[in-house]
Amino acid sequence: MHGKARAFGPPVRRHLDASLVVPDIDTNQLGSFTGEVPRVGTPAEVALRKAGMGMAAAGTAAAFANEGSFGPHPHLYLLPCDHEVAVFIDSAWGIELVESVVSLKTNFASISVRSADELGAFPDKAGFPGHALTVVPEVCNGPWRASTGLVGHDALARAIGEAAALSETGRARVDTDMRAHVNPTRMAVIRAAAARLTLRLATPCPAADCPDGGVCAPSAACPARPAARPPAGCRMRCSAVPAARTSSRCRGPMDAARSHRCIATTAILEALIVRRRP
Repeated sequence: MHGKARAFGPPVRRHLDASLVVPDIDTNQLGSFTGEVPRVGTPAEVALRKAGMGMAAAGTAAAFANEGSFGPHPHLYLLPCDHEVAVFIDSAWGIELVESVVSLKTNFASISVRSADELGAFPDKAGFPGHALTVVPEVCNGPWRASTGLVGHDALARAIGEAAALSETGRARVDTDMRAHVNPTRMAVIRAAAARLTLRLATPCPAADCPDGGVCAPSAACPARPAARPPAGCRMRCSAVPAARTSSRCRGPMDAARSHRCIATTAILEALIVRRRP
């Protein structure tokens, strides 16, 4: 639906030796960037719901999912950032993995205008037309519909005129379209989040021999920090696998990823099914 196979495909193939296909699942009901459908819950909670939708649609017990958010950087407040959350669920093994990437590489921006003549340098700074734009009325209490995926100057001007006519302020809000298939910059950040998650899934927890990568517990020799391997003086704990799973029943780092014929996978506003290659 939004081209997420391009982001998840390479790391899934590289780390899990799997391939992706896209089923017919609509996750717009969980939220839209234009505000027509508000998002309920945290990014991780929404991603987990998407994973559930993918598993239900595919009839599988495992899923990937992704959810993105945009706004001020958590530390560099004056700069916008892209926060991408990637999750993996395996209901059979009781595993939930959550990884995220916060990146300053984003064109996230907005401007309020009365007509296209007031746009100035905004389209160029947003990467238009290589990156699409959206237009909505600035203030409208009546029915309205967002214009999305705008990549032409004439279509953009027309959408601004229509939205401004509906707005109580006579102005339209022009935003960068943050859907991945029309925003190459965001697609690259999603790919980074997917790579981090799949690498963690392919990394065994030393204590449980289950996929996780783990969390480095503090010790006198080494301060606590995320790690894929236990450094000297540190021990690893599996942050994803419940105590009931940390036993000899865990058969290896790839078992949970490959114990199903298919892995139902969802990405932001779309769902993917991961199938292990023959």
